[in-house]
Amino acid sequence: MKMLQIDSSYYIFEVNNTTILADTYSQMIWEFNSENAGNINKQITLLKKFGFFSDKNKCFDEDMDKKEQEVNYIVINPSNECNLSCWHCYVDRTENNHNNHLTSEKIFRQIERFLENKKKNGSKTPIAFSLYFTGEITLNFQVFQDISRKIDHIRDIYEFQISLLLPPTNLLKPTEQFVEYINNYGYITVSLDLTNQQQINAISRNIRLFNENVVKHAMIPIHSKTKDIFKIYTEYMSSFHKVSMRPVRITQDSKFPWTKKNLNEFRLEIEKFVENILLLNEKQIFEFLMSIGPSDYFTKFVESILTRGKKLIRCPAGRTSIALDHDLKQFPCSGLIGVREFQKDCILEKKGSWEEETLSSIKSDKCSKCAIKYYCGGFCLDWEIKEKKGHVFNEISSECSINFIYFEIVAYFILKLEKKYPSVLRNYIEKKQKKFRLSYDLNLDDFTKIFV
Repeated sequence: MKMLQIDSSYYIFEVNNTTILADTYSQMIWEFNSENAGNINKQITLLKKFGFFSDKNKCFDEDMDKKEQEVNYIVINPSNECNLSCWHCYVDRTENNHNNHLTSEKIFRQIERFLENKKKNGSKTPIAFSLYFTGEITLNFQVFQDISRKIDHIRDIYEFQISLLLPPTNLLKPTEQFVEYINNYGYITVSLDLTNQQQINAISRNIRLFNENVVKHAMIPIHSKTKDIFKIYTEYMSSFHKVSMRPVRITQDSKFPWTKKNLNEFRLEIEKFVENILLLNEKQIFEFLMSIGPSDYFTKFVESILTRGKKLIRCPAGRTSIALDHDLKQFPCSGLIGVREFQKDCILEKKGSWEEETLSSIKSDKCSKCAIKYYCGGFCLDWEIKEKKGHVFNEISSECSINFIYFEIVAYFILKLEKKYPSVLRNYIEKKQKKFRLSYDLNLDDFTKIFV
C-alpha cells in the first residue's frame, strides 16, 4: 500500500496498484486510473464546488454532545476468577487472592436500583445486564442462574424490556447446568486462544454438547504473528455459525506486541485474506460474509463503507454503558476496571459524567483531523492505556494503524467485488436490514463527468 495524499477532508491511497479516493465527510469512495493522477486535483476542485469534502455535521455533533443519554447496558463483575491465563487478557488475576466475590443477593440489589431509577424517570427503553465479563462464567454459573431467576420474577413490574446477557466463555469445563441453559437460551459465544492447544482441543469436544439449533459464535483474537487469516475463518466456520476475528489491545511488553514492522506484515496478511475471498464464487462470498460474527473488524469496515453511516463515537462506554467491579466500584467499561482515575465509588444511575474527549470522541485533538474518523468513530481509550501512552496522544497508536489497514483494504475489496459480483454487497447489507448507500458510480472519472 502506498499513501498518496491525506488531509482531514479526503484521502488518496493505493492498494495492489488500485488508486482510491475517499471523501471523509460524504463517505464516498472512488477508484481512478493512476495514469491520469495528474487530473486528480482538478477533479477534487470540481467536486468541492458542488459541496464535497466539507463537513456538514458539525451542528449535529454539538447537539449529540448535549443530548441526555440513558444508561442501558451495565456489566457487573462478581469476580475475575478464570481457569485460563491467556496472553491477551488484561485482567490482573492476583486480585482473586481475596474472597470478596459478589453474592447474587448483592448483585440483584444493584440491578433493582437501576430498574427502580429507570421506572421512576418514566423510561420505557430496554435495559441489559451482563455478568462475569472479565471472568469465566462456567466457574460460578449458579450465580448467573440465580440472577436470571430473580429477574424473571420481577419482569412484569416494569414496562420496559430487561435482558440478562451471557458473556463469552472459554468452554474449558462447561457444567451440565450451563449446557442445559445454553440449549434453551439458543446462543453461545466462545472466546478462543489460538496459541493454546489445550483450549482448542477442549472446545472441539465441548461445542458438540450443544443442540444444533444453538447459534454458536467463535470470537478469535488476532495478534501480531497471526497468519493465514482466511484459513482460520474457514476452519472455524465449519463448527461455528459465526466467527469474529479482531486485533487485541495489549501492552507493549506482552507476548505479541504490535510494532511498526509487524503492522506491515499484518497488512500483507489482510491483503491475502481479501484476495482469497475474491477467488470464491458469488454464492460462496455471500455465505462467507454472512458467517462473519458481530464483533469482527473486517465487516465493521465493510458495513461502515456500504452504509455510509457516520460513527460519531467509538463505543457507548461511559455514555450509555458502565461496568461495576466486584467491589461495586464503577468504571466506563470492563476494560478500564482497575484504572483508578476512571473509578467512581458510588453508582451513577444516569449518564456517566466522564469527560467525552477521554472516551473516544471524534472531536478529540487526536481524531479531529483524521481522514477516516467517521468510519471508526474514534480511538479506544482502553487500547491506549494498554500501550501505556497516557491521556494525551500525539502519535498514531497501533489501533489507529490497524484501523487504517482495515479501511484501505476493505475499500479495495469493495471496489473489486462490485465489479465482479455487483449484487453481493447489496444483498449482504440488506440481509442485515441496513441501507445500501453505495449506489453511485465508483469510477471517479465517470462520476465527475456528471458535474462538467
